[in-house]
Amino acid sequence: MNYENIKTVLLTGLVIMSWVLTWQLWTFQLDYAVLDNENNYEELIRLEEERSMNEVIVPESMIVHGGDEEYYIVRPDLEQHKDFLATMSETTFIDDDMRVQHPFASAPTGIQLIYPTSIPSELFVHLFDVEDEDFLLPLTSINRIYFYVEPDEGVVAQLLSLFDEQVVTIKTDMSPSDLEALMEDTDDYMAATSIVMGMHQQSQYVPVDHTHLPTLSYTATMLSSMQFSQALFTDPSAVSMYHQSNGKDDSYTDGNRIISEQGGGNFMEYTNPVFSETTERSGRHIIQASFDFINSHGGWTDQYILDDWQSFGTRDLVSYRLWVNGFPVMSFQGEDLMKLDLVRRGSGNQPTEYRRPLFDIDNQPIDGGKKELPSGEEVLDALKEREDFNPRSLEKMVIGYEMVKPSYVIAEPFWFVKYDGRWEKIDLTAKEEVTDGLE
Repeated sequence: MNYENIKTVLLTGLVIMSWVLTWQLWTFQLDYAVLDNENNYEELIRLEEERSMNEVIVPESMIVHGGDEEYYIVRPDLEQHKDFLATMSETTFIDDDMRVQHPFASAPTGIQLIYPTSIPSELFVHLFDVEDEDFLLPLTSINRIYFYVEPDEGVVAQLLSLFDEQVVTIKTDMSPSDLEALMEDTDDYMAATSIVMGMHQQSQYVPVDHTHLPTLSYTATMLSSMQFSQALFTDPSAVSMYHQSNGKDDSYTDGNRIISEQGGGNFMEYTNPVFSETTERSGRHIIQASFDFINSHGGWTDQYILDDWQSFGTRDLVSYRLWVNGFPVMSFQGEDLMKLDLVRRGSGNQPTEYRRPLFDIDNQPIDGGKKELPSGEEVLDALKEREDFNPRSLEKMVIGYEMVKPSYVIAEPFWFVKYDGRWEKIDLTAKEEVTDGLE
């Protein structure tokens, strides 16, 4: 075979190889598994039952004002706390004599409810019973409610709006005996002190004494991201699954929406990249829209409570935080992840982003022994020792849980502060103060 023949054979081989590689490139697909296969398809069942709005929008603090600057914290795990919320849900608010009044909590004795975030006034009628179906509050939102007994008028309520910087007083049909029963039984409550903090310079109430709380261990049931795909995609039979490059997480897509597992399957993120071209805002509030969205697929797998919401132009965000043992879960292995986070863009009602845990903790934890936490004043004193401490940047101080998840979930109590818009864990038991910023 002469030189020209050899060259021809080599060129022909290269052309054939080029065709093969081109064909493989055109036909390449990730490791998809079509979910309409009987072996992969899971029967769609609801994760949990629907919940009412007053199960999800609840106060983070219930404070008894005992007079002479005596304050008591009624812990959420106490029966008195549950009984008063039940009484409040059956109380009728009467709007025939609403009036603007200052200051807030003007009566020396009463019950104050503090919500984690502002409650839009349009949702007030979904949370409470009102006398008139045309009930209309002269407030944009509500942050706190103060119940007290007014002579000759019974129990009245003051509604505080930080946004409007106004206080509205409204009559109720609550029995004074129901209010007084909660105020008299203070032996089970935590004595508290009032600390003024934050941009609005509002009183926060923290325990005067050390607090003893259990470290809890939970078994966890993993939730199926495939099941979420069947609930969140319009046509589940068109959904395909592929393995992510880390070898631990899977993703599901219908060619438009996508669900991606994260953190070794402990969390998921749902994205629906549909953007409205209009600059108009949606007519439904993000709290109402997100509440209905989570209800539609039974997403309340644990006790998730409205924690925060914000609006930026046509972008709305809302968060529902997990609570255990009557306290919020502020950290999961150093990050602020134990929430249902939803984002909505444009004028549509459906969320465009949805992030959540993919495990459900057991209702009966194992008590791992008590942990002693310092008083609120001790934590505040430690914060003041920082050289760059700015009192007006301190927004909140709360006792909450930090979770870790080896083979089971462990929840340990700590103090947490919201400083300059970010949550930090405060641990004064170490030799030196340890703070962990939560992203």
